[in-house]
Amino acid sequence: MTTQLSQYRIKTDAELLYIAKDAHAAAVAMQPINPAAEAKYLDQVNDACSVLFERRRAARRAAKKEA
Repeated sequence: MTTQLSQYRIKTDAELLYIAKDAHAAAVAMQPINPAAEAKYLDQVNDACSVLFERRRAARRAAKKEA
């Protein structure tokens, strides 16, 4: 899983949010047309959100250590 997310980890939070929103819209559009494409876009949403979650969790842990 780490290697799959490596391309997402180098992106900014703004880029990850854009990817998540854009991929979600693409997944919704592909749902009635091509379920395989829908799944691919939903994977992109999941990957982007996973990296954002990791960053936020790490920031909260760092803040707790400082307090």
